Amino acid sequence: MGALTAAAVEDVAAALRRDSEVEGPLKGHHRESYAVRIHPTGPRLKVSEPRSDVFWYDYRGSEEELIRELRPYVRRIPRVLRVDGQVCVSIFIEGRTLGETSAVDTAIDPHYLQQIAQLFRNLARFDTRILERQGICTRPGAVDKRDSTAFLRRMVDHTREHVYERNRTEYGRLFEALGIPEHALDRFVERVEKQGGLIRRPYRLLHADLHRENFIVDPDRRLWTIDWELAQVGDPLYDLVTHLHLMRYPQEQADEMFERWQRAVGEEVSRGADVDLPRYLDYKRMQDVYTDVIRGAVSLGASPDQSRLQHATAAVRRALEAAKQPLGIEKTPTPSEIELALSDWHRGHGRDESVTA
Repeated sequence: MGALTAAAVEDVAAALRRDSEVEGPLKGHHRESYAVRIHPTGPRLKVSEPRSDVFWYDYRGSEEELIRELRPYVRRIPRVLRVDGQVCVSIFIEGRTLGETSAVDTAIDPHYLQQIAQLFRNLARFDTRILERQGICTRPGAVDKRDSTAFLRRMVDHTREHVYERNRTEYGRLFEALGIPEHALDRFVERVEKQGGLIRRPYRLLHADLHRENFIVDPDRRLWTIDWELAQVGDPLYDLVTHLHLMRYPQEQADEMFERWQRAVGEEVSRGADVDLPRYLDYKRMQDVYTDVIRGAVSLGASPDQSRLQHATAAVRRALEAAKQPLGIEKTPTPSEIELALSDWHRGHGRDESVTA
């Protein structure tokens, strides 16, 4: 099927106006999406656009341009048919998310582990020069120094600039009340550099958001990978670490996935992974502290009830406890201390209900 014709796009628009032809909005954090059937015998289409009410903190690239370049090399990526501004129309993959078949903190079927390892293998073999020539999935200066330590530094700088500094005016006092050190991110990467830095690995294409809701299991038990808008070129170990961090496998299966990844990508790409994996995990846990504090505060809404406050408190405490060591925190605030900090912040910064964490 080629690009959608203008008439077909109008069919999509008409279907969106008929409730019986539309399913949605579909579950998703970054985009609002709908499944639309415009012809009785044809496949359903997915129509989506970025959500304006979401707190963004990751680097975003052009998902549609990437998929068009990647599909000949990586199997089971939904085909993009047309992009009009920020609205994307693609083939809808019928099935369930991996998260619907196996909840976070539970093991998944080894059949799916094998397919995820194959995805990592394909990404490791993909020639990123195809993307770099067109400026896809690359930030200025991001690939000129192909060094793992430089990549970590860029990720830390991005978190500091786009999460901490950008939101400091509104959330700075809340960070301080929770005992989060002001220069924790810089001190972390300085410690890594003083220890000799990360081991150098060749840059590869990273999906950078491989969690259970971004895998679709079709009726034949095949995994389709969706939501490529956070993809970038960088240290391939970061892709595995992000996957392990978000999947929250039981430890035994996390170890198995690590071994499968090593075999899939080969010795050169996985060089020093056992040494550097804990360092990247520390960074991800630190990143979670800043984002979970902000999301927790935002989730309180205009008039928070006790249930919302307790939920936000629990999320913030989990993040702080997990990142205590890399943050340099000796003692995590108690639930009552966190609840008080959130309540005090809310009294001065109550938010509208339309904002989504």
